[in-house]
Amino acid sequence: AYETAVASVRRRSLTAASVTQGTESIAELVAAAGRVKARFDEQMSSLADTIKGARYRPPAELKKTSRIVEKAFCQGTCSRIFDVVRCMIVVDDMNIAAEALSRLAADSEVEIVRIKERFVREPTSGGWRDCMINGRFTGGSPHVWEVQIVHRELLVARRGLPGHAIYNCVRVATELLEKMGLEKHDRAARIGKLAAASGETAKDFRDKGVEAADLVAAACF
Repeated sequence: AYETAVASVRRRSLTAASVTQGTESIAELVAAAGRVKARFDEQMSSLADTIKGARYRPPAELKKTSRIVEKAFCQGTCSRIFDVVRCMIVVDDMNIAAEALSRLAADSEVEIVRIKERFVREPTSGGWRDCMINGRFTGGSPHVWEVQIVHRELLVARRGLPGHAIYNCVRVATELLEKMGLEKHDRAARIGKLAAASGETAKDFRDKGVEAADLVAAACF
């Protein structure tokens, strides 16, 4: 039921690459978020209240400006930051996740612009799993917001254990590596190209601090 709901929503969502917040100003982004927050809280709270086994969990406030600045730096723009207004809908099982997703997509006042299925197919690099939906309200502000559908048992690791604090540190480091083109998944390919162009040996790379595993993957030995 859950994967069927995801497929249905994905077919109806917009082309994510074409969607932006329509501003390059962080001040304007936060102001727009403030204007839509009350409606968002009311609508998402009402949605969760109608589903047995689902609970609405909003953060205490809008996303911190310092974090918005970090993301804008790493992305090169603030126009693609969609989680200034956000919430979790915590569910007891995956059938309830499917119902919450379907109900949200069926709401005539909501337009889904992006869905990231991270329970099954694409968990985050830190191992977090959820279903993340970005949407906006029809006939009103074009500000894009975020809903995370989260399994109750997974939330224990995020709030009851130090997992979330560790994630916060790793998240910024990962974003900076991506910004600099140093993310791990393609290091071997880049090392191989550099070796072919420069003629440097495995020892040369090791002396520069390159990990042996990356050199093996790049066939530099």
